[in-house]
Amino acid sequence: YARTLAGLGRLDDLVVLFLQHGKRQIVDPDASTIWERTMEATVRMERSPEIAYKCGVYALANVGHALTGKDYKPIAAIGSPFEGFSLASLETVARQQGLPLRAAARTMGDVIPVPAVVHWAQNHYAAIVNQQGDYFTVVDPTFGGVQYLTADAINEEASGYFLVRSDALLPGYAWLVDTDSSKIHGKGYADVADDDDPDGCTGDCCANSGSGADGTGGGCDGSDPAAGSVPPDGGDAGRPEGMAAWKVIEPSMNLRISDIPLSYTPAFGPSFVLRINMQQRMQMAWVGSRGRSSHFGPNVGSSLVNFICGVNDNPLPALILTDLGEVEVALWTGGGEHHHLFFNAGATDSQVEPLSGVWARRLLDGNNSLVAIEVYYRNGSKERYERDPTSWIMNLKVRTDSTGNSLTYAYTQTTVNYDDGNESVNRLDTVTTADGKVFTFAYDFASNIKYTMLVTGVSGPDGRAVGFGYTYDAFSNTRYLSSITDVVGLTSSFAGNTTSPFWITQLTTPYGDTFFQHYSVGGCFINGNLSCTGVDRSIVITEPDGSQQVYLFYDEPLDVSQGIPAAFVGGQIPDFSSGDAPPALTTDTIRNKRNSHHWNRQQSAGLSAHPIDPLAFVAADFRISTTKHWLIHWMGTGIPGTMAPVLSWVLPPAADGTTEGLPLFYDYVGKDPTHQDTIHNVPPSAYMGSSPLPTLLSQRRPDGTSWYLYTPRNSAGMRMSQKERWEEDGAVKSRTSTYTYASGTGDPTVDGLLLVEAKGPYGELVHGYKLHPTYQGLYLEETNALGEVTAFTYNAQKQVATRLTAAGLLSTFTYDGANQLQQIVDTVAGTPVRTNSYTWLNGFKRTETDPRGLTKTFDFDFLGRPTQITYSSDATTEQFFYSLPASTGFNTSSSPLPLLDPVYRKDRLGYFWYTIPNRLRQTEKVIEPSRGVGQAGVEHTFVYCGCGSPTSITRASNKAEAETTGYVYDYRGNPTTVNLPDSVTVTREYDLLGRLYREIDSYSLTTNRYDNLGRLREVRNGKGLVDARGYDLQNRQVAVTNSSGIWSTNLFDNLGRVTIRGYADSTSGTADGKELWGYTVLPQLKT
Repeated sequence: YARTLAGLGRLDDLVVLFLQHGKRQIVDPDASTIWERTMEATVRMERSPEIAYKCGVYALANVGHALTGKDYKPIAAIGSPFEGFSLASLETVARQQGLPLRAAARTMGDVIPVPAVVHWAQNHYAAIVNQQGDYFTVVDPTFGGVQYLTADAINEEASGYFLVRSDALLPGYAWLVDTDSSKIHGKGYADVADDDDPDGCTGDCCANSGSGADGTGGGCDGSDPAAGSVPPDGGDAGRPEGMAAWKVIEPSMNLRISDIPLSYTPAFGPSFVLRINMQQRMQMAWVGSRGRSSHFGPNVGSSLVNFICGVNDNPLPALILTDLGEVEVALWTGGGEHHHLFFNAGATDSQVEPLSGVWARRLLDGNNSLVAIEVYYRNGSKERYERDPTSWIMNLKVRTDSTGNSLTYAYTQTTVNYDDGNESVNRLDTVTTADGKVFTFAYDFASNIKYTMLVTGVSGPDGRAVGFGYTYDAFSNTRYLSSITDVVGLTSSFAGNTTSPFWITQLTTPYGDTFFQHYSVGGCFINGNLSCTGVDRSIVITEPDGSQQVYLFYDEPLDVSQGIPAAFVGGQIPDFSSGDAPPALTTDTIRNKRNSHHWNRQQSAGLSAHPIDPLAFVAADFRISTTKHWLIHWMGTGIPGTMAPVLSWVLPPAADGTTEGLPLFYDYVGKDPTHQDTIHNVPPSAYMGSSPLPTLLSQRRPDGTSWYLYTPRNSAGMRMSQKERWEEDGAVKSRTSTYTYASGTGDPTVDGLLLVEAKGPYGELVHGYKLHPTYQGLYLEETNALGEVTAFTYNAQKQVATRLTAAGLLSTFTYDGANQLQQIVDTVAGTPVRTNSYTWLNGFKRTETDPRGLTKTFDFDFLGRPTQITYSSDATTEQFFYSLPASTGFNTSSSPLPLLDPVYRKDRLGYFWYTIPNRLRQTEKVIEPSRGVGQAGVEHTFVYCGCGSPTSITRASNKAEAETTGYVYDYRGNPTTVNLPDSVTVTREYDLLGRLYREIDSYSLTTNRYDNLGRLREVRNGKGLVDARGYDLQNRQVAVTNSSGIWSTNLFDNLGRVTIRGYADSTSGTADGKELWGYTVLPQLKT
């Protein structure tokens, strides 16, 4: 009911409802989530009606698009009046934009105009944009986007007033005059944020947007295909985090607690990674379509249980099931994120989702019925979702990495009880890796039909097993995830509000308790303060050692504007009037809106008042935080008008608490210059572009010049070139690198993603790659900067079989019956020159025998942590221990405390070395082995700043000769004072970019000078020049001058190796004052 009132803009009704019932405890987790979000929306309506009642212009913009195929962002950007838009005002806007639309009333019949703006009887607008058979496509961002309604459903809710084509009046309709249409209004607003937005991504190779396909990436890096064939010491367990950790997602202030209690890296193909994500805010608390797929309870997701359903967690629309109708569906991923997959009529491929780059392809059978949907990600992986006619969702069946190897999913049909009766669903039974390892999901609540989809454990090969504990809450009649026990027995437990909203307030790990104090504007509102404060959301984290961190977001300035300047000063904004300006500059420089702030442990300790109250911060408090400014969603990228997870600028904390630093600005391609709200002064630059990947980074430099990095991208988001511009000695300089990707293969996991050529700033080849003719996701040849070619062959599992270098070194890789690396034999001209051999146990490297015949034997636990290494040369061992001894460090108990980090080890001589952690997992004490009978080992102790660096290091702290070095840091974590053990004090000063430019001690003063790329150019002290350096476009030192004034020059080959070094004098003993280097093709130093 509250959600519907918000969607209809019924502010007065909502105020009464929440003031009377705001503190009421909501039983259902879904309802609790909606209740909290609606309270936030109610405050937004009161604060900012210009962005809260825009259903009319959104509907008009969508109808305009249906009519002409054009985007009408200027319409969508128009701010709304408090009473909402009248039908007459929408007609005026349509006329101004050249749209042939006019207000009309239906006087008889039930004909529905298409396209048209429909006015609902509850005083709300939506857009009818298409008709397909018996279904009309109705677009309404206020109520979650696209819906597919029958004529009966529309006629039941419509008021009879429409905005229709002015060139053809339908039978049963009459035109309205302005005096009548001006009395018809519509309002509506339901959300302040899209809490299920994909995380913002600023890299060139984004993660899988929650898909969890942790296999080989696509076009991120042209690295040696054989590099992963030789495992490093310590093994590789996929992603062996092994203990829950928290993260606050900005700008939504969404607390996410993640854990990977179980993972496995197969011999080939994508890894099995059981990632559990507990998220504070989700638009739907039940990840799993209200329990219709395997799940871990409310507000918990997993990277292994993705699914596709209808928009707003509804059943799949009938239009997706047959033919190629225009339709939108939702992909829900394990992090609580959802992706909108929109298919145009007649198209097999969906549009690309702007935020994530995710797109999909629908697969039909011979009868034009939907069989499956394939989802494609930027890293070259894909997923296949298949339809079961008995279920209203599509389950994930296959996850494939960019090499074509897959994880497969098997389901068992079971029955779940819902309010409207029993329903047949598919429960995840097993996941099988490409090398045949099977992971089985357990459901101990199978006897209880309500909880039959609740996962209680997962077991895998070689005895791997994890468990999930649940707490039953009688108030909500719901089981909540309360503990996770990983593969080595470490347990993370969770506690939260026992009443709505059901947010986590405590995380307990072996290191102690972390507490979370949540604030939202909705909680302020229910106490009777409608406008509240400028703060929308905030979280205060108290860590196990008592230190604190704070996160805060505000959308509108209001009270916060008292502490935030309205604009940057001129010296903080890049200025390219000196020449070579970027191709496009639409940087958003708004200062006091849509900002998130983070105070780390050190900065939070410097806040003006304790206990910390996010509502009482003053200007000085905001200056010592890291500030991030965010862009705005437009129609098609998320909930229109809300903040998007796309950065606009980042401002570091004022190092001294007063002097602001230099912001780093982000800019994006595809910003629409016509998309602006002139009434409320929201410029086009404030809206996100067509991609969340930055095209331009720019910044003012401390000397007043300006720098930028310009990165145009292809349609897959991969960088095509990268131009860096800076100023030096009064001249404008630049350098550009270029990148080329595979094309024409017809494989969407390869084309535009897989790098085939990279060239440096001189136009020189850096890397070149030739695709394999059969395995197009793999490289057949790699060419280095000297034109030397390395060739590869592969086995049927797409593992490297041979590698032949330009020097004629042939490496042959053989694999055992389980497809695990067994041997690498290097030969030259047919003669073996060395052999490395491997065996495996439980998925980890068991032995490694080097070319001398010496063998190391490894023992690992299931988190991939080494426990012992045995050396065949003398049968000695190294041992590693992960328990904090009794009565040691923060372990005050009489029993050892198992931890995630190594605590002590026994070396090959039998001596024990201790590394004692504190509750923040920092090294608190190092204890060396005893150096004599009855003597204690030498101890070294560390005390830390909230910035993470040590404030004191005491060597031999348990000895009379103890020496202590102390450090003082500014708010950016730079050490400004160093107090040495001999009472000498070193003072350090930094520029606005945090670079050390002056160091003073009792004996000298040293100054550093940098160029505008951050490269050290010159060091001077009281006697003059100490060091001077010159660089080329590849950052190589081509000229060096020492303190005696003697200079030298360097020349390099294309691999960055020195070939000639020249000296200023001719007395160096070499011909013509030069030294020359030559190299073999191996590569080795030759001469």
